[in-house]
Formats: sequence, C-alpha cells, structure tokens
Amino acid sequence: MSEPAASARTVPPSTDAVPQRGVRPARGDLLALFRLPPDVYAVMAITVASSFANGAVLPIQSAIRGDLNLSYAALGAIIAAFAIARTVFDLPGGAIADRYAPRPVFYVAGVMAVMGVLLTALAPAFTLLLAGRLINGVGAILGSLAATVYVARRTPPADRGRALGAMTAASLLGGFLSPVMVGALASWIGWRAGIGLVALPALAALLVVKLGVRARAPAPAAAPDDGRTGRRFFYAPQALLLVNIMGVTVSIGTFGMKSTVLPLYGSDALGLAPAMVGLAISLGSALGFPLSIATGALSDRWGRPAVFVPSALLIGTLGLVINLAAAAPAYFAIALGFSFDGSAAAMVRAMVVDRASPARLGAALGTSAFFRDLTMSCIPLAMGALISTWGFWGAGLAIALGAFVAALVCLRLGDTSPRRRTAGASPAAPSTSVAEVNA
Repeated sequence: MSEPAASARTVPPSTDAVPQRGVRPARGDLLALFRLPPDVYAVMAITVASSFANGAVLPIQSAIRGDLNLSYAALGAIIAAFAIARTVFDLPGGAIADRYAPRPVFYVAGVMAVMGVLLTALAPAFTLLLAGRLINGVGAILGSLAATVYVARRTPPADRGRALGAMTAASLLGGFLSPVMVGALASWIGWRAGIGLVALPALAALLVVKLGVRARAPAPAAAPDDGRTGRRFFYAPQALLLVNIMGVTVSIGTFGMKSTVLPLYGSDALGLAPAMVGLAISLGSALGFPLSIATGALSDRWGRPAVFVPSALLIGTLGLVINLAAAAPAYFAIALGFSFDGSAAAMVRAMVVDRASPARLGAALGTSAFFRDLTMSCIPLAMGALISTWGFWGAGLAIALGAFVAALVCLRLGDTSPRRRTAGASPAAPSTSVAEVNA
C-alpha cells in the first residue's frame, strides 16, 4: 500500500536533480574517500560501539558457561539474546528515529547500552545475564538505526553511497575489534572484566555525541500519524518491495557464509585450529572496512547495481568454491574475498534511503532491518540442517541461490541513486534531500 500522507505533506524541493559539487572524491585521490564531515565520524562511533557489543560474548562463552554452570541451551539463549532484541526493536527503533531528534535518541541508546553491560558483567545468575544482554541489544539497535538515519539525512544525495558505506565499515570495525579485545582482557582478568570493557565504547560514544553531533540537524521530518501504531512502525510500500527482497535474499548468502559455513568448513573440513579460523574471518572483516567506503563511493559514480551485483555474484560463487579449498591458503583467500559482504549490505541500505519517503526514512530502514534480522535468525539452523543432510555442498548451493537471486532482483530493479535521476529518470518514490537538513 502506498503512503497516503506523503503527497499531502509539503516536501522541500529535492536537490537530487542537481549534481552536488565538491562532494565526490577527485579521481586518484584515495584519501578523499575517507574525508567525511566531523559529525558523521561522531555518529560512526555509535555504530562501532553497537557492533562491539554484539560480538562481545563470542570468545568467552566457555568461561561464562563454566562460571554460572549453564547448559548449552542456556548459553545459546545468551548468545541469541542480542539478535532477538534487534529483531523485536527494529520496527519501533525506526519509528523513534523518525519522530525524535537524534541527540536524545543517542543518549537513551548509550545509557541503555551501559546499563546492559553492567548488568551482564555483574550478573550472578542466568536470568540477570540474559536481561543484561537484552537491554544491551535494545540500546544497540536504537543507536545504530538512529545513526543510519542521521547520516542519510545529513549527507548530500550524490554522496550517499560513500557515507552509508562508511557506516557499514564502522560496524565491521567494531565486530573486528570486539572478540580480540574482550578475549584478551578475559584471559588476563576474567570474563566479567571482558564484558565490562564493552561499556568503554558506549561511554566514549556518549561523549562524542555531546561534542560532535549537531544539536539541531538533521531534524526529523514530520511523519504522518494515522493513529495506528502498527502503521507508524511498519513501512514497506511497493517502491521498497524489491529492495527488501534483495536484503532478505542476500542475507542468506552473507550471514549463512559468515555465521556457519566459513567457520565450520575451516575447523571441520580442513582441521584448522580455532585461532586460524578466527584470523581468517578477522582479516576478511578488516579488509571490508576500506572496501565498504570505496565501493560506496563507486556506487555514487556508477550506480548501486555496479557494486551490488558483482558483490552478490562473488558471495554466491565463494559459497560453492569453498568446497574446493583443500588447504589453509585457499581458505584464507576465500575469507578475504568474502570481505565484499559489507559492500552488498551497504547498497541495500542506500537503496532503501534512495526510494523511501523522507518522512518515513527511519521506519523504512527499521522495516528492512526487521526482514533481514528475522531471516538471519533462521539461517544458522537452516545451514546446520543442510550440512547435516547434504554436506557443505548443500549449504553452498543455498548460499549461491540466495546471492544469485539477490543479484537478479537488483538488475530487475535498476539503479536508484541520484546519478540515475540526473540523467532524467523519475524516481519511484521521493528521496531524502539536503534541503531537509536543518543546518
């Protein structure tokens, strides 16, 4: 169903039809790819803190289980709590980002993250440990959604891909640093100290918000309210149908490979030590940091499909090719090639922003994240069943199918970036413009 109030609202004239000068990096100036407004870097700190918290329990699972005498099922619930909180609060988090100014949302998210960390670190039993992870997850999704909306509204449309690529890079950075730092501190002092370390990025993000994030800009658009909470939270008009299908199908490839096939193939099929498997995955995440920014800038110049389609095809191909890896060098090469998963994820977010109504930008991103996270919560179980039944070839075929379908859907959708509109095409839905930034 289309958004009825979008046409009734007066939208500032879009600058999408006007090329943004001084935004795109000059040819050959690689350092310019990383030059973003200071407040965008401040908001990236929130994303780093959110992803840092997400992976904090991964290296200390055994210590938590032994100290609190947990069953494997209870430990699984602790690990899944963060993802459950994300899925449940994706929709209200997007609506909150539409309705309220960014600074208060960032403060609430940061305080919730710190409270969740402290409760987790001090928890004497399973119940409080689970509650702490849930609270931490809610704070993380509120902060990360509000941060994405802020950057989307703050950034000129012609530079949107690079900015959202930088947000994906920030998420990869937090996910890369967390297991290493938490694991090292837990080995030295204990798992509770390792969990307590997660509070430091959250506190730092609160300080950065105070010092670096604009107090008045970008102001949230005046979202229509028809009195029905569900309609305020859920926003998936026809213009976003194919983009959401892309997000779901490519998640089968990216998360299936990263969460299950890549680590299990290294340990079970190749007999690699956990440290080697972790190193391969970490190197892929590290390489994804500059790639996400560079490919985001490329999408601003050549269009979103120019990045998404090759990335999705590569992910699908790697899902099959990993079955041919017979030694560690080939395995590491595949892990490095998989660093393009961040580029694909950034393009989905950029295309949601390209086609969403400015008044419902947060709801659009929250709804897209809800579909993605709901799918991701089922993927490890499905991949495990495929590996048990048909081996890694069965899981690889599922990864390839999801990624290849996503590429085909993207080709069917076509380019959604402002670059297309400067060539005279009409967008299917209004897009966020620089005129909406309340400088």
